[in-house]
Amino acid sequence: MLDIQVVMHGNLRRFLPEGIASTQLQVVEGATVRSVAQRFDALDEIWLSAIDKVVVPMSEPLTRNATIDFFSVLEGG
Repeated sequence: MLDIQVVMHGNLRRFLPEGIASTQLQVVEGATVRSVAQRFDALDEIWLSAIDKVVVPMSEPLTRNATIDFFSVLEGG
């Protein structure tokens, strides 16, 4: 198992309990950014993902102690 941290930015916080900004998870070896997004049922809401502050595709495999940041589309008006 890999220990990771997930940070939801902006409106994506609604996918975490009580709207907290981040949470710790354990995922299986070989898990990807996409599999974490799917775990929160947030895949369709995520515009950008990063691991340790580097933008990565959803297919990126995770590493031990990684921090994944998820960002939603910014809207203006």
